[in-house]
Amino acid sequence: DIPLGLDFRTPSGVPDRVNPGVAADFPVEISTTCGDPLDTASAMLFTSINGAPFTGVSIPESSPGVYDVVLPMLDCGEELDWHIAADNTMGETFTLPANAPADTFTTVVFTDALTLLDDDFELDNGWVVGAPGDTATTGIWVRVDPISTIAQPEDDASDDGTLCFITGNAPPGAGAGMNDIDGGATTLMSPALDCTGGDAYITYSRWYSNNRGAAPNADSMPIDISNDDGANWTPVELVTENANVWVRVTIRVSDFVTPTDQVRLRFVPSDLGDGSLVEAGVDEVLVSVLLCVGGLVGDLNGDGVVDTADLGILIAAFGTNDPVADINGDGIVDTADLGILIGAFGSML
Repeated sequence: DIPLGLDFRTPSGVPDRVNPGVAADFPVEISTTCGDPLDTASAMLFTSINGAPFTGVSIPESSPGVYDVVLPMLDCGEELDWHIAADNTMGETFTLPANAPADTFTTVVFTDALTLLDDDFELDNGWVVGAPGDTATTGIWVRVDPISTIAQPEDDASDDGTLCFITGNAPPGAGAGMNDIDGGATTLMSPALDCTGGDAYITYSRWYSNNRGAAPNADSMPIDISNDDGANWTPVELVTENANVWVRVTIRVSDFVTPTDQVRLRFVPSDLGDGSLVEAGVDEVLVSVLLCVGGLVGDLNGDGVVDTADLGILIAAFGTNDPVADINGDGIVDTADLGILIGAFGSML
């Protein structure tokens, strides 16, 4: 059951965050899975800075089948969407991610990050399974150590730990269709996420497989975001990519909704119509505020440590637009800046 086309692998991963002025580089391995061979001179990197049209450059081959990708240097606060494409000798184009440019990788540029949530699902942090309108009869979301099938991973996405959310988990040796999604949709919703205090980003790892069964590639997994505790939803992704690996995705919250302290994500895979083999997973959800500041975050007096002296400076400037104390750069010194300073309290260069 080997798919026709080209196979892309990133043995060292891909950068989702870089420092300003850094040209991140990494290898990509491109090989022929079945069919016509790779046109070795065809590899291209396509990039879009801050939503501008994509532009392409050739990627040099450093050794047979290995290409050195170099992302452009950007300024702090900028965002890069990018994907890779290559042709076989018949001129057919294949991409990484598979559905590019509809799906792309995103790399963001910052100097410091304040982590608001780092959830690897080893603990129950309040994710909600099920929603009105769900009709799936099997393959309901469950937080477990996954058991592999031809459609489901053997391991979670974390380097440490074993648990993730997955759509059903059949016993070892059971058929792949025993506990995949059947009968409709199943919803996984995050707890309320506080995305205030700066330029907020959410990163997650997702698994999706739907290229087998009676109706392959007929279904999808919408991923949506809400900033009013789930009352209204805005689409983030419509996942149809059968990557058969964990895919790391980073989104800028403000690209979709105004950041609030009531942001939620939801993942809604389904098996509709004729039955097919559908599996989905979610792991490693990270919520962070990216900052473009010089030196040490919260070190307002520049003495190399975040302490009560810096707190005094911020309190004295509270309610003003003092650029020294406005840590998150939103034009006002307020509780968001205070939260960032408290989170960095005690840090030193």
